[in-house]
Amino acid sequence: LPLDYDELRWEMGIRIAYVRKRKHWDQERLAKETGMSRSYISKIETGECGSGISLETYALIADALNTPLWKLVKVDEE
Repeated sequence: LPLDYDELRWEMGIRIAYVRKRKHWDQERLAKETGMSRSYISKIETGECGSGISLETYALIADALNTPLWKLVKVDEE
């Protein structure tokens, strides 16, 4: 099956929010740590950021959360 990039962005957003909440950070804290706006973090977490988000942006978020990027990208094999 071809990879559904909209679904992948949505799943990555859920994973980012999960890791952020486990660190007891709000979106404002993640925004500050990454240099992004809180509203952009919100769009990323809800998958509403569209197709313009880069791998570098995800890497920056992963680094701020001290989480390997692959944990945000992992796609279940079927």
